[in-house]
Amino acid sequence: MHRSGTSAYARMIGRMVGYEPRDPEIRRTNRLGQWEDIRLRRANDKILALAGCEWSAPSDSLPHALAAAAGDEAGRTALSRRLRGLGSEPWVWKDPRNCLTLPLWLGLDASPASFTVTVRHPLEVARSLHARNGFPLLYGVALWERYNRSMIDAVDGREALFISFGSLMSDAAKTLARTREWLERSGYPIHDPDPSDHVVRDLRHAAEDDDPDALTKLGLSPAQVRLYQRLLDRDGETGRVDGRRLLDEAETPLTSALLDTRRQVLEAHHAISPTVGVRLARRTRRWAGRLGEQVASARREHGLETPRRRPGPVDSRQTGPRETGPDPQP
Repeated sequence: MHRSGTSAYARMIGRMVGYEPRDPEIRRTNRLGQWEDIRLRRANDKILALAGCEWSAPSDSLPHALAAAAGDEAGRTALSRRLRGLGSEPWVWKDPRNCLTLPLWLGLDASPASFTVTVRHPLEVARSLHARNGFPLLYGVALWERYNRSMIDAVDGREALFISFGSLMSDAAKTLARTREWLERSGYPIHDPDPSDHVVRDLRHAAEDDDPDALTKLGLSPAQVRLYQRLLDRDGETGRVDGRRLLDEAETPLTSALLDTRRQVLEAHHAISPTVGVRLARRTRRWAGRLGEQVASARREHGLETPRRRPGPVDSRQTGPRETGPDPQP
């Protein structure tokens, strides 16, 4: 998932196995680099676009679109070629969009062999998305739920290592020791056994409460709370992913409604030319108002409190449009 510490963790794994990306793409919100292959990220964006969505508004029909794309032999060959462009093995590929597109990549002859899952508190993810993209907190939580559910579906039955962002920040040495043991058992050569000196511990600006009751009062649905608790319970564990146990209840209904609302806003934005910007602004306000009504209705129905907003300094550079492109990771 975006904003979950995947850049920091991928950097540590890369150090261990001796892999460096060709272009870490330094950004102001990620001064150490995203650890993403730009061409593969663009391929993921294209896959999502062909399915009628994007990273910030995944479609309910995305799994069906991926299944259809898997039947395109020429497309599969092109994607395999891109994977081989990562270089000789072992290589490390990090892209939060993989949570959504992984089923297509797993059908290739050069598909990834090992998986790590980085788990971060849903409200920490939501606050980070709000700071960077301006998303409402409950929208960020909805994205968190969709991404994690899609990821679990994709790696169901496969071996994976689960690591929490909180553990990486609070006890990097222990987290990396578990990672090193997992890599050695998987047959990967270790070049740097202890890259903990590369961990930047100020990446976590504030830790949220893990108490289920507190999470519910802050606006998370029972399904979202239980999903987070189950993922957190697997922190430091390796083994086959049991999708049936992790996803034993349906996705929060509000999640689909929120994602669909943003997707329609984006469709309206792309459908109207720049010469009718006033019409676009009015349509966008109407969709935003509808989204607000959906959130308010859901809160009233479930007796939820409004999520707290932490005061922070005003950055004059953020008065313009928010970033909605590639996701720099914390």
